[in-house]
Amino acid sequence: MALAAVTVNVWAIEADTGAKIVGDVVGNPVVKPVADSIYITPRHTAAQNQGKLMHDTLWATGMKIYAIHSGAGPLPGKRDMVRALGRMEYFKGKVDLQWRGRRLLVNMRPMMGSLCDQYISTEITAHGTFITEWLPYVDLATARLYTTTGRVVTPTSPFKLICTPGQQLRDVIHWKWMDNGGLVATALARKVSKPVQRQIGGLIRLLLLNYPQLTRRGEHTGAVTYFTTDDTHVPVTFQVTADRHFMSNVQGSAATEPVTLESHRDLVAAMQTEVGPTTTITEVLPHPRLARLVCLWAGKRRWKTPRRICKVKLRIRAEAKGTAIAATRQGRWAEMSKDAAAGITALAWKRIRRVVGLNPWGEQILLRIKHQAVSLFNPVTAGLGCPHADCVRLDRIDLHHVFWGCPAATELRASLINRWKSAGVKRTDFEEAIFSLTLQGTPTGIARATGRIVAELPADQIEELGDAIEKATASCWSIGAA
Repeated sequence: MALAAVTVNVWAIEADTGAKIVGDVVGNPVVKPVADSIYITPRHTAAQNQGKLMHDTLWATGMKIYAIHSGAGPLPGKRDMVRALGRMEYFKGKVDLQWRGRRLLVNMRPMMGSLCDQYISTEITAHGTFITEWLPYVDLATARLYTTTGRVVTPTSPFKLICTPGQQLRDVIHWKWMDNGGLVATALARKVSKPVQRQIGGLIRLLLLNYPQLTRRGEHTGAVTYFTTDDTHVPVTFQVTADRHFMSNVQGSAATEPVTLESHRDLVAAMQTEVGPTTTITEVLPHPRLARLVCLWAGKRRWKTPRRICKVKLRIRAEAKGTAIAATRQGRWAEMSKDAAAGITALAWKRIRRVVGLNPWGEQILLRIKHQAVSLFNPVTAGLGCPHADCVRLDRIDLHHVFWGCPAATELRASLINRWKSAGVKRTDFEEAIFSLTLQGTPTGIARATGRIVAELPADQIEELGDAIEKATASCWSIGAA
């Protein structure tokens, strides 16, 4: 089959390579030594004498089963059966509908009775048990349903306010059974107004007339189906209860302590214990109360759209927000200094990563300066402050002041630029080159000139020069300029 399904429970996690993951789950109401030809979770569908029941995919098979229960290929007399069920409203009253917010409480007791039971049993005899799990996937534009007058309609015609072409039934309403035998339907419309409530109520009544199987809560008998190679083996009947208790299905059997099953492997072990060591069980069909199925994909591939495209779509909003924030902060740099703004614009992350000897902390500092994400909060003064001692009494402090307005920063920058100029570097965009990290390396002329000067100095002056360099380095580290 082209349908990929996976069993969602502990069995799927701890199953060995010999265990099977199947596309069907047994739902036979009567224990049989040999399983029937097809099962669709969690109910049983009998084989037809005419026509093709098994199609290319399990999905197509289920939709075909839905079609034979609807107006597309109904039984002879289905129109009269729907009309008769509708006439029951004159004697027992209409189906009671009560709205509570988005939820609609449906009391189906007026429909229940011998007529409804005969309706369901007739279709079971002809087509097998109807699988209500397929009903939410019905295409509303192609579904053909009978009204109480016997007229064939599609839901998109009388319920245009809630049903549009291309929608499925699950896009309009969800429902579940209640313990008292009723239904709880949830409206999925954005605004549940009075007209929407009236049309949803009419759609529910129309579905109940054409699919009276909705009046019965989906159940499973709990019977276990297994296979052996022993022709003389007498089948034993066991079941799994709703509490996952493994117990005998024979009336009047001796009561024993029920065994709680947690996985399909536990079910196989329990059945092997019951049949005895002389009989080998070849296979135990997955049980709906231990192994349920989830459809992952139908067709030749899992996703019609590659995941890469989906990830790009998800990043569009985040990237747009980040780009807007970066542009706003770049505009602040332009207001402070055009030279600095031009240099910081050219300062890309790749260039920061290529700085030799720069640790991750330094890379982060440069990137934060580029995006103005550096905190200037001074915990001593409990306000924004400059790290230099001469600016203690200033109130308004920003990055422009730290790099341009501060006397210490101006002195350091002038000293740096003067040394490059004295070495023969002729540029007019020193500040832009500094902030974009495009300034040339230390010219060789500086090293030669400094070497000659230092070599001619006395030892005490060389020592004083070393102390001055250490103090300058410490000052640079203290202001974050290193």
